[in-house]
Amino acid sequence: MSSTAVPRPERARDAALVCLGGVLPLSLAAANVLWAAAALLSLPLLFRRPWRWRPTGVEIPWLAGVVWAVVSALFSDAAGLGHALRSEVLVLVFVLAVGVGGTGSLPRRWFFWTLGAAAVGMLGIVQWFQPWDRGLPSSVDGVSAWAVRAFSNKGGRAVGLYSNAITYAEVLALAGLTALGGVFPVRRGVRWAAIAAAGAGVFFSQTRGVWLAAFGALTLWGLVRRDRKILAVLLGGVLLAVVAVFASPALRHRAASIGDRHHDSSNRIRLGLWTRSIELIRDNPWVGVGPGRARIPAAELRWGGSLPDEIWTEMHNIYLQAAVERGLVGLGFFLWFLAAAGRALWRAQSRDPALSGVFWGFVALLLAGMTESWFNDSEVVMNLYFVLGTALRAAEQKI
Repeated sequence: MSSTAVPRPERARDAALVCLGGVLPLSLAAANVLWAAAALLSLPLLFRRPWRWRPTGVEIPWLAGVVWAVVSALFSDAAGLGHALRSEVLVLVFVLAVGVGGTGSLPRRWFFWTLGAAAVGMLGIVQWFQPWDRGLPSSVDGVSAWAVRAFSNKGGRAVGLYSNAITYAEVLALAGLTALGGVFPVRRGVRWAAIAAAGAGVFFSQTRGVWLAAFGALTLWGLVRRDRKILAVLLGGVLLAVVAVFASPALRHRAASIGDRHHDSSNRIRLGLWTRSIELIRDNPWVGVGPGRARIPAAELRWGGSLPDEIWTEMHNIYLQAAVERGLVGLGFFLWFLAAAGRALWRAQSRDPALSGVFWGFVALLLAGMTESWFNDSEVVMNLYFVLGTALRAAEQKI
């Protein structure tokens, strides 16, 4: 073996991370298996050579947030300690993505991750254009139950292989904007096809908050960077959206409901959750109610819209969610962590312009977080940590 050959353990670890990228947009269960396998394959390296961790700027804010989550759980209810740490363990995906990986494997990570997102985006297109609904068909003659579920939409909305259209749209928005920056070297047609598939999945998910977040991120991107290509993409996306909305009564109704505060049940529920969240923050300003302890009965929603017996645990706003569960101090740590991640990505795209889409995809998630509590969704957090870590690794090695 030559001196430049990559040792087998490192090749196996790199392959696991490449495969992880491919399945992250598709399957949470498979992703959990692969990142655990990558972690195990990395253990021998800790004993073979000193671990040289290069600080990224997010470590201290993350650690401070974890410590405060534990404090909040202990002050509110010790039973919530497990919930406080459950989502935090996913940071290991970031640790693996940023800490390991050869120069040659990083483009493959981007390629397979984008390929997985494009595949699930195309599945969403199929789901929207066919009549099966997950709430209706229990079986179809000659078709397996798995295939029926995979190709069925949910209430007319594309969901891919996810159980929730919102989570699906958030992952695809991150993937589409990342690909728009040009993170992997392929033919232009292939990259634009992947961008189009991800964008179509977001659109047919009918997730209004992500629609606005994606268009908002594109607008900021084009104006801040004075990038005519991005502004052209934004204009083209708006024109296609307008045509689709006028051609489809379902999409037209969904778009028209964005500002409806009186009749749209989703909007009324959100307004009620946000109002009640502020009240809970006033009652528990410093440590909050505890991680995973937020409970808002339907009867407490001022404008109604919910099923009578429903208990809401998601505030549909990541910032209010953090403040309700961990208090204003916890919100401060959370904002510190997000700012540190954004700063690290801004520096990364300054070193490698191909990573600019990662930064603006992150901005889109921050905007989407104003109407959705995505930080409690493992699928979104794992994809974000993988992309964040890979981007910082790529900037360091300048692929």
